[in-house]
Amino acid sequence: MDNKNWLWRKRSSEKTIVATNKFGISVKGIDEETCSNLAYAFIVVVVSFFSDSSMLGGNLHFSASRFLTQNTPIGNGSGPVRRNLNEKLASVLLDSHAKDDSITENEKSEQTITAGQEKTEAEVDCVKKELDGALKQGIAANEELSHSDAALKKCMQQLNSVREEQEQKIHDAVMEATIEFERAQKTLEGKLMETSKRLTNLAIENTNLSNALILKGKLVEELHKRESQTLAEFNALMARLDSTEKENAFLKYEFHMLQKELEVRNEELEYTRRSADASRRQHLESVRKVTKIEAECQRLRTLMRKRLPGPGSFSKIKSEVEMLGKEPMELRRKPNLARELVIRDPIMENSPEIPVKNFDFLIGQLHGKEEENKALREMMTRKNAELQSSRIMFSRTASRLSQVEAQLVELSGDQKSVKLAKHSPSSRELYSPLAGSDTGLWANALISELEQFQRWETQKSVRT
Repeated sequence: MDNKNWLWRKRSSEKTIVATNKFGISVKGIDEETCSNLAYAFIVVVVSFFSDSSMLGGNLHFSASRFLTQNTPIGNGSGPVRRNLNEKLASVLLDSHAKDDSITENEKSEQTITAGQEKTEAEVDCVKKELDGALKQGIAANEELSHSDAALKKCMQQLNSVREEQEQKIHDAVMEATIEFERAQKTLEGKLMETSKRLTNLAIENTNLSNALILKGKLVEELHKRESQTLAEFNALMARLDSTEKENAFLKYEFHMLQKELEVRNEELEYTRRSADASRRQHLESVRKVTKIEAECQRLRTLMRKRLPGPGSFSKIKSEVEMLGKEPMELRRKPNLARELVIRDPIMENSPEIPVKNFDFLIGQLHGKEEENKALREMMTRKNAELQSSRIMFSRTASRLSQVEAQLVELSGDQKSVKLAKHSPSSRELYSPLAGSDTGLWANALISELEQFQRWETQKSVRT
């Protein structure tokens, strides 16, 4: 205990010296009175550190501060020095209070140590008693030990034999495990080589597929562009088709009107021809009768010249002549039903007889109309044949477009396929009465492009 106190005192004195060094007080610039005051203050601090009671430290502090206040000279430079000394004294007092607290803590720890020593002494007595009992038990155990040595030797022999057997079994098991491990290692190495080869093949295939996908993407872009172009062309063709449908309907209407007019004209010509034939026959018959009458008159004249007839014969001849004269007049006066049905020209109305030239002119016109009708019918048959061929071509193009769209859907997968089925011709368009050469050329060009694309895809699949 004395040694510890001495060490503690030594440390506290060292701390006081360090504190003086920390404060940095220079002895050169201070006079003898301030030096004596400082010495007294540090002595008071040291005494307060070594004192056991805080009351003594407080009295010493009070006496030291009183001494300093009394003995400090009041002059021109004493104010700052006094302030510095007061500050340093306050710091020293704070250190002293902290050390007092540490002293009280040390005393408490010493008390706890003494109590622990008493407890350990009591425990030592108990342990001594237990050791005596254990020694007695050890003597009995030594006696039992001599008996158990023989059994231990037997057990050791058995243990050695069992250990050898176990070591042999372990050695065999280790050998089998090493052999199986080597086999498994070889199989795993073979599998690793196969997987590495497959991985390289898959990497090559992946690169090929990525290149093919890039090419397909470009192809899809081109197809989208072509689709937009074909859509524009198709819209233009649809507009042209509508216009041609309207024109065709108008031409059909005109054709029907002309056909009806031609039928009416044919009927008129037929009626005029019949009336002309009837009038010509009538004219010929009248001419024939006139010639007959003239011949009869001539004969009668000759007879009259030869002989003069009697009054009975003269009356008979006169009656025959009157009868022959009445017959052509009645024929002229009969109404002509064919002429009333036909629209009469002013020349025909004025002239009592239709000349042969007019009949020939009308017959020529009739033949011209018939030839024109034949030409129109031939043109209609040609147009119908062209329409039929265009319908067949449109149906073929629609089927090919549907096939190409299915192939594109299979090739592109989840990507958006080219929607060509949307623009395939409907039944109305297929059976519409227009089949132009431009539509045929467009369809042929589109079919050729699609066939070229199909060939390119097949070549690409063969290469991959």
